[in-house]
Amino acid sequence: MEYKNCSVAYWGEPDIELKFCENKYETPYIAEYYNSMTAISYMIVGFILIFNKRREAGIWTIFLGIGTFVMHTTLRYYGKWMDEVSMLMLEMVAIKRVMIQYDVYIDYLSFFVFILYFFINNSHFFIVMFFGLLLFIGHKTYYKLKESGILCYTFLMTVSILFWIIDQLFCDYSSNYNFHALWHVGTALAILFGMLAI
Repeated sequence: MEYKNCSVAYWGEPDIELKFCENKYETPYIAEYYNSMTAISYMIVGFILIFNKRREAGIWTIFLGIGTFVMHTTLRYYGKWMDEVSMLMLEMVAIKRVMIQYDVYIDYLSFFVFILYFFINNSHFFIVMFFGLLLFIGHKTYYKLKESGILCYTFLMTVSILFWIIDQLFCDYSSNYNFHALWHVGTALAILFGMLAI
């Protein structure tokens, strides 16, 4: 791997499966500067959610911000794990909020998802699980689609997913743009609108 301002990776050689378009180590201690800095948007949204009585969602969103920051700063497995577990648990919080009558069972399901992810930990499995849960949340909130918060959530999440896909599939053509950083900001705003609406 080629680094811009250093001869070796400060945190060790990257060991995550996914690759992101951003140039690596433009600063000596941060592998992907813009992807790391935009992780702060999750932390800000997390505190806003806590302030608005969405404590559990706020805590997991803050953890997501920390995990995202660690992953993009280090490009190491432990950061990826923190990032992805937080994403899955945040989705489980959303499911619990839209299926309140089953909240105890959803806690068990969350534990099962966590254990399953722990033992079958690879990016393809995560992507299938993440988007599967996202579709389930969409299905459960479809009846609220006329509400402005859910509409904003749906729009922002859709645009953000497009940014993620562009970053993953068209890196050779889009490397001058930080589409993954836009994914962070867009999904942070989507989380805010979505969690406040349910």
